Amino acid sequence: MDPELFSPTWWGGAALWMGGTTFLFLSIRRLITANPHREIPQFWGRPEKFPRMVYAYRAVGIVMLLLMVRIWSETGGMWPVLLMVAAFVPLFIANTHHNLRVRRRRTLSLV
Repeated sequence: MDPELFSPTWWGGAALWMGGTTFLFLSIRRLITANPHREIPQFWGRPEKFPRMVYAYRAVGIVMLLLMVRIWSETGGMWPVLLMVAAFVPLFIANTHHNLRVRRRRTLSLV
């Protein structure tokens, strides 16, 4: 067994990555529940209803991811940066899924 696998640095970075990803996902879920029948812009713009707690969720998530990059940067090379980018993938998937569902409902109701 690799002794680095059980180091506090490794577990701390993993916990920060999971926590940051979770907070970012909670932010998009909060937006989706506030706008169930409206599309949410993917990159730029703002939905019609925007709960202020989304700012807090995103701030906590991004700070946790930045701390993870800082902790793992000395031992992980470029992997921490790639993992930080990968943490945003669930946001894009959930947002795209929501927007497609809204468009599908809109086209079905017009027929």
